[in-house]
This record gives sequence, structure tokens and C-alpha cells, in this order.
Amino acid sequence: MSKEAPREKLAKFSQLFFVALIAFVFCIPSFSKARDVNNITDWYIKDFEENIIVNDDTSLLVTEKIVADCGNLPDKHGIYRDIPTSYKLDDGSQIDTPIININITNENGRKINYEQDYTDNYTELKIGDADVTVKGVNTYIISYKVRKNAVRLSNTNYDEFYWNLLGNKWKLEIDNFSGRITFPASVNQNNAEISYYTGIEGSKDRSLANYNWESGNILNFTSTGTFKAGEGVTVSVTTPKGIFHQAPLTWQEKTDTPLGSALFILLPLAAIMLWIFFGRDSKPWKPIVAEYEPPIGLLPIELGSFWRNGRIKGDDLSAEIIKLAVDGVITIHEIPKKGIFSSKDFELTLNSDKTDTTKSIDRQIADSLFKGNNTVKLSDLANDFFVSFRSIQSSTKNNLITKNLLDKSGFKWQVGFVIISVLLIVLSFFGAVSNEMYVTFFALLIGGLIFLILSFLMPRRTKEGAEIYLQAKGFRLYMDKAEKYRQQFNDKENIFEKLLPYAMVFGLTKVWINNMKKIYGDDYFSSYHPIWYYGSIANFDADSFASSISSISSGISSSSGASGGGFSGGGGGGGGGGGW
Repeated sequence: MSKEAPREKLAKFSQLFFVALIAFVFCIPSFSKARDVNNITDWYIKDFEENIIVNDDTSLLVTEKIVADCGNLPDKHGIYRDIPTSYKLDDGSQIDTPIININITNENGRKINYEQDYTDNYTELKIGDADVTVKGVNTYIISYKVRKNAVRLSNTNYDEFYWNLLGNKWKLEIDNFSGRITFPASVNQNNAEISYYTGIEGSKDRSLANYNWESGNILNFTSTGTFKAGEGVTVSVTTPKGIFHQAPLTWQEKTDTPLGSALFILLPLAAIMLWIFFGRDSKPWKPIVAEYEPPIGLLPIELGSFWRNGRIKGDDLSAEIIKLAVDGVITIHEIPKKGIFSSKDFELTLNSDKTDTTKSIDRQIADSLFKGNNTVKLSDLANDFFVSFRSIQSSTKNNLITKNLLDKSGFKWQVGFVIISVLLIVLSFFGAVSNEMYVTFFALLIGGLIFLILSFLMPRRTKEGAEIYLQAKGFRLYMDKAEKYRQQFNDKENIFEKLLPYAMVFGLTKVWINNMKKIYGDDYFSSYHPIWYYGSIANFDADSFASSISSISSGISSSSGASGGGFSGGGGGGGGGGGW
């Protein structure tokens, strides 16, 4: 006994030694994953557990348990997860894999705040709270449903579950990964073929993970090492035909294409028909004949507003100011430039004894310009004149309605069209947010834009107004082709100045001045100077005078705000994420 005891002790020691050695060797990988909390430079994922249930309608139920560590780093709030909502086939076509029923909790089931966004065929989840900082290890359990198309059914010989289990878009290292895929009961290791790939996108390496079958229809994947940023796991499982079928269309999907297609036709058609019945002018079937006076004595600003169906421009207001000058109510003094970079200015002087002879709109314009003073510079009006401009426009429009030239109901239809357009555009964005109703989204958006455009055309002229509009066209013809009507000029006194404001309304200022010069000749204009204008023009020059009139108009437009109009690695799944 005494001789055998040392041998037994040696044998037991040897066994214990080998057991300890083996245990040490197997523990090395886990020891290598331990990180010094003081040397962490960013979030890293300690453990990523994924549980996928594959349904026979090609939908998935996915639960991801992500255990992430940020050590003692300052100003950390959480992680973000980017989940693809589509993938592309080899022929370039795109397959949608919409994500629904998202829920995010911690390990205790408490909900965690997150923000959701859609971009570049991804659902982006920013998990955490900007007002709350976190430290050390945090657990995020993300569950969601992939509603359809997770299994490819297009091949005639087999169906394929081709899925990126661990996305290649992660910007963080992942120490451990495990994936558990539960297939329908009719899928098992005897009728399914497995291929998988690990590493960076495009890699066919298999060294970073292993797999095994459990309970017949459950496939497990486990990592063999740390996944660096950009490395992932993609699996391909092919099964016999007949196990999977396409998910039935939702009500939304059933109605999207037919509804969207119908709206593409119905909305523009409705807008156009409403415009035809309630916004289009009646058109007298008569030729345009030259008219030698403004129709029914309309003021320049009234003619401009009537010409544009109730809107006025800065040129219309400028024309009315020139008319006030021609009538002797105001005088205009040109103030020369004071430097290379300065612009020409104008001072208006009110002749108060003449204001009693003006019409109500002219008095309103004069009051708005001078505000109790006798002089005002255009540069001093600035944007304060904008409010007055709107009031003048409203008064002018009401005058035209009172004279039965514009239809009051047209302006109500205009407001209705604007409201409809806003509603349609807002609804279109709800369609976009649903992430599936693309046809309906575009139909609503285009319909809304058409209603918005046609809203500008809804104000219309009355039947009597349509007749007067024909006369206005004839009046413009006369002013544009003045040289053809020399006799009419000989019969009228001071016609050049009287009709100059109307030329401004029609955008024919320079044309009108040059026509007058051709008709009256150089001798007449060599000594001509308007008594209401004081400036740098010594002898009359058409180009200089037109430039001065244009400067006045620009000054009025800028101060009234009237220069413009308008209203203010393979397969599906995968993705990635990071920390913040």
C-alpha cells in the first residue's frame, strides 16, 4: 500500500492538472473579451441575442436583445439601430420588407424612449433620451415584425430565407452574437439546405460563426469571436416549394394602387371641372378692335387689377402715382446718386389743394404715401407701406366687384381651392409616413399642387367684365401699335402724358415713349419736359425718361412688398447602428 500510494497520488495530480489546463484554455476567449472600463473609447456590444420566428406567410417576428457598454464615458444617452425596409434582387428590382409593431424595453420590461425616422429605405431608431445620460452596461430589447417578403418565393424550384442576421452596418464591435431561427414545423434539417457567410460585406468566409439544428425546425447560430465594425452574419436557408405563401394584402395595400390610380385622374379632373364651371371667364366671340381710351374710364390701378383678375402689382401702383403727378396732385423730384454704390431716389411732394378732385382710391394712395406730411422719399417708405398696399389692393378689388366687372364668388372659390390644396398636401405626407402608399401619396400631392395652381385662376370676370376685358385688349393694341393710329393722336390733347400710366400697367412704358417720339418727331421732344417731374433730364431722351419711370416703379415695388407673389451585406434584414 505504501508503495502504490505515491503512484495513485501522481495519477490524481495528473488528472487534475489536465482538467485545469483544459479549463484554462477554454476560458482564454472569454478572458480576451474582458475590457478595461477605464480604456473604453466608445460604446461596444457585449452580447447580441437575436430570436427570429419565420411564419409561413413570409413575415417575421424579431426580438433583439442588445447588451451594450459605454463604461464611464461622459455624455452617453443610448444606441441607435438602423433596420432595412427593403432589399434588392440580382436583377436590380426592389423588394419591400416593411417594419411594424416596434417595441423597445430594458431587461425589466420598462419601455425605453426612442425616436423613429425613415430614410434611404431604412427605419432608423434612436434609442435613449437626450436629457438622460447613462453609464456602464445597458440592455435594450427591440421587438418588431417584418410584415412580408422575408422569404423569397420567385424561384420555381425552391423557396429561400436569405437574411442578414447581424447587419454589416454596425459601427460598434460585438463581442458575442447568437441567433435563434424558428421555422414552420414542416421545415427541418432533412429538407432544408444551409449556407452562411460571415465577415465584411461581400465575404464568403464562415469562420466567425457556427450553426446547429435544435428540435428539428430551430436553427441556432453562435459566434466564434469578436465581430469588428462592419462585419456580420448572413444565412441562406432553401426549402421545398409549398411551405410558404405570400402574405395577404392589407386593406391599405389593397386600396393603395386602385385608390391612388383613381385619385391621379379624379383630383385633377375635379379641379379642372370646377375651374371651368366657376372660374373660367366667358369669352365673347368678337374680334379685338383698337380702343383709344381706357375702358369705362377705369383708373390705371383698376385696369391693372382687372387685367389680372383682382391682383395688383407694384407697376399698377406706380402707374397710379404717375397719374396723380399728371393730374397735378403731386410732383416728383429726382434725387441724384451720391456715390458709386448708391441708387437713385425720388421725393414726392403733395399739392394738397388738388386732392379734393381725386377719386377715392387716389386719395387712399396719397394718404398712405404721405401720412399727413407734404413730402416723402421713396426710400423712406421701406416695408411700412406693405400694409397699405394690401389695403389698396382690397379697395381696388371691391371697386371692380361693385362695378360688376369681377365675380365675387370667384374669390370665395379661390379660398376654397387653397384650403383643399393644403388638406391634400398634408394628407399626402400621411401617405408617405405609412411607407407603403406611394401611389396615393403622389396622387394626393399632385392633386394638391393642381388645386393650388388653379386657385390663382379662380377669380373670374363677370359676363359684362368679359366684354370690358375685350375692350382692354383693344386699348392695349392701340398703345402697342400707336404709329398705325396717327390721326387719333392729332385729335387729342396731351395724350402722351395722360396715357403714360396705362402704358406702365401693360408693361409698354418704353414702347409708348418711343411711339410718341416717332409720331411727334424729334423737334417736339427736344423742348419737351413734363411739368410734374424735376430731375436730371435736361432735354428729353426716351431711354433716360423710361429709366427714370422704371426706377420709380422699382422703388414702389420694394416698399410695398409687391415685387413678387406667393405663399410664404446581402439579403433582407441586417442594417446596423451605433451609439450616441
